[in-house]
Order: sequence, then C-alpha cells, then structure tokens
Amino acid sequence: MYDTIFAIVLGWLLGLLSPTIAERIRRPYRRRELTRAVVNKMLALQHTMVVLECRIRIRRRDLSVKFLDSAFPVLDGFQGPGKNSDYIAGIKKVREMSDAQRVEFCRTVSDPSIGLGLPQYSLPLFSTQIANLAVCGIDFQRSVLSVKYHLDLYNQSSLRAQALLDMTFNKPSQEDRGAIIKNLESIYAGIGERAELVMHLIGDLRTRFN
Repeated sequence: MYDTIFAIVLGWLLGLLSPTIAERIRRPYRRRELTRAVVNKMLALQHTMVVLECRIRIRRRDLSVKFLDSAFPVLDGFQGPGKNSDYIAGIKKVREMSDAQRVEFCRTVSDPSIGLGLPQYSLPLFSTQIANLAVCGIDFQRSVLSVKYHLDLYNQSSLRAQALLDMTFNKPSQEDRGAIIKNLESIYAGIGERAELVMHLIGDLRTRFN
C-alpha cells in the first residue's frame, strides 16, 4: 500500500518537475540560437550603416583613412544579398588615394545641391523576439538595446532631415533657404556620426557574442 502511495506521489512530483527540467535543458540551446539569429540580422544593419556613412562622408568630402580602414572589413566580410563587389573595389581604390585625391573624388561624385534620401530602418526579428531576449545574458541584452536605441535616434534624425528637405521645395526666401540648408547639413553630419556609432556597436556585438 505504501509502495503504491509513494509511486503515485513520485509520479506526481515528476510530472510537476519535468517541464522545469526540460526547460533548463532547452534554455542554453534557445539562447545560442537566438543570439546567433539576432547577431546575423545586426550584420545586415551594420553593412547598411557603413554604406550610409560612406554617402554622407562623400558629401562632406571627409573619406578619412581611419574611417575607410574600419569600413572596408565590414563591406568585404558581409555575406548578405546587398553585397556589391564593384562598390567594395571602388572603396579599396579610394583608400589608396592621397588625401587631396580623395577630396577631389568626393567633389566630382557628389552634388551638395541635391538632398540625401535617408530611409528609416527597423529590426523586425528583434521586435518579434524581444520578449524572448530574457533567456540571453544581461550583457547581450544591454548591447542589443544600445543598438536599437541609437537606431531609433537615427530614424528620428532622418524624419527631421526629410522635413527640412521638403521645406526647400516651398520656395523659401534666399535667406531662409540658406538657413534650411545649413541646418540640413548639420543633421546629415549627426546622422553620419550615428551611423558610424551603430557600425562599431554591432562590430563589438559580433566580436563578443557570435
């Protein structure tokens, strides 16, 4: 009789504990899979931010050696569908130019009278999996949220830039147009800095967690 009762109680306890035990077993695998998936999506955003920063630096005639040396490995190492071999070869050639030649190159390929189209960007996988990030470590969560925070700031600046650009089509006075362009160029510079920051944050994320 006591053996029967013990068996029933033991079965009941195992029934309660089994989901917990199974979850503890699955958790490391879920953490690795989610970390890998998020980082891989971040690499696509990193590539996008590098290309964007290149556009802004060309406009500002500021393709420095330091920036190109940090941008080239990102462009060359990216394996996604947006990879452009001709663009990468072009960046490599620009890197080999002198400072004066790079400034002249920027002058010939950009038109400062034309505004930049700066689309907004999102992280769909991150948005759908944000509740599941709890299985990941605090450092990983903090790093991912930092990228999202700066991407949100980029998107806000993109909206402000588009609003100012739209104002130039409303036939402002010469003085007002000058002020609008000056503010617009300032926003472009800030967006470029933000894009470069996101590039470095994702690079750090990849190094530490992938």
